Amino acid sequence: MRNFSLILVLTLATAISSTKATSSHFSAFQTQKVLICVSKGAEVYHLDYCRGLKNCTHEVKEVTIAEAKGMGRRACGYCY
Repeated sequence: MRNFSLILVLTLATAISSTKATSSHFSAFQTQKVLICVSKGAEVYHLDYCRGLKNCTHEVKEVTIAEAKGMGRRACGYCY
């Protein structure tokens, strides 16, 4: 019975630390800076080296991924 209890405690501790690491990684991803084309028809966000930004004839603005998704944007097919 003691062995079972010890295994249970170790399993729970591992699961909790794994969840914290994943949450931290997700949070860092959401605050990553990306570029958007500020135009009426733009639907995606880009990394700074993306060839898709060449088509933008409007202002290019830097925002976080969370902000871009909040605007209804999705990741670009070229750079993501």
